Amino acid sequence: MPVKKIFILLLIFCHCKLAPAQADSLPEKSPRGYLVAGTALGFTGGFYLLYHSWYKAYSVGSFRFFDDSREWKGMDKIGHIASASILFDQFADIAGYAGYTKRQANLYALGSSMAFLTAIECMDGFSDGWGFSVADYAANVAGTTFSFLRCSGTGRNWPMLKYSWKPGNLSTLRPELLGYSLAERMLKNYNEQTYWLSFPLNMVFPKTPRWLCLATGYTANGMLGARTNSWTTEAGILNDYAYIERYASFKLSLDIDLLALPLKKKWQRKLVGIIRWIKIPAPGIEIRTGKNHGVSMFVW
Repeated sequence: MPVKKIFILLLIFCHCKLAPAQADSLPEKSPRGYLVAGTALGFTGGFYLLYHSWYKAYSVGSFRFFDDSREWKGMDKIGHIASASILFDQFADIAGYAGYTKRQANLYALGSSMAFLTAIECMDGFSDGWGFSVADYAANVAGTTFSFLRCSGTGRNWPMLKYSWKPGNLSTLRPELLGYSLAERMLKNYNEQTYWLSFPLNMVFPKTPRWLCLATGYTANGMLGARTNSWTTEAGILNDYAYIERYASFKLSLDIDLLALPLKKKWQRKLVGIIRWIKIPAPGIEIRTGKNHGVSMFVW
């Protein structure tokens, strides 16, 4: 559900604006009460806005399940994993700012992010327009668990989940689903998105700079619908683009861990904290599947 992801990303952005890149650089004593009150207020207001912007258009029925596990060639589920991971990180940053220890901040982030995501999935379950997606929920659990283990265990030696965007031309064929504006396309059009796992190279080569990473990415293209490229409009007009091949691609590229850069100024660390989940543009290798499978070099 695109609107659901947009709302989650808006919440992440709000946390980014408040959260420091490194909690250690802030006062040790911070008002924890404001954190609890702010979280409760944010949840209440957020769900109110989400209901009126999306769920209000559908009637409320009995709880039901909805299987969307085979849609968008897995891009939707990877997007859930990445969004949940980013949301966890921002909750942890805010808790660190409020004076919690690292362990306390991680537990707070785990509980808060899963409570928020679970509530959204349950709202889907009671909406006649959708349903509770077990696959979505599993992806949410995977994303939060990934960040929890990364922050609680080996820390920065673990890879990071990242996102990148590259413009395409399929939005013009179905803009109501894939987006009209640039912002909508970046959030809703899976054909233009790539999700990455960015590994620090010094995990294998200790003398390599800590900020230099090798990123592996996954993307898909040729998708005008969740399952097929044919659909019927409300006016009863059939749009058939079955000749457009739907395929997946795997990528390999260099990346930079912005958190590992030797930044000294607070505003620099603040900026890094906001954009740390964005893959740095760099040429790489792309391996395409499908009928036109092959390998392309120096692909951005």
